[in-house]
Amino acid sequence: MPQTQTSLRRTWAILIAGPLLFLAAIVVVAMYYGAVTGGDAQAIADRTPQAMPIIPVAVQVLLLLLLAPT
Repeated sequence: MPQTQTSLRRTWAILIAGPLLFLAAIVVVAMYYGAVTGGDAQAIADRTPQAMPIIPVAVQVLLLLLLAPT
């Protein structure tokens, strides 16, 4: 496979991975808070937005790890 096709596939993979990782991180945080609070929906709704400053940082680190092999 030519180098340009590999680069394009990697680029698209990273572009698609960002939103999917962000969604996965929100779901994981909500599930964590659900387990910690015993499934209290109001506590999950209150605590998940409080974790928002760290979620984009975690997603950026994961994307950096995806880019590292290049």
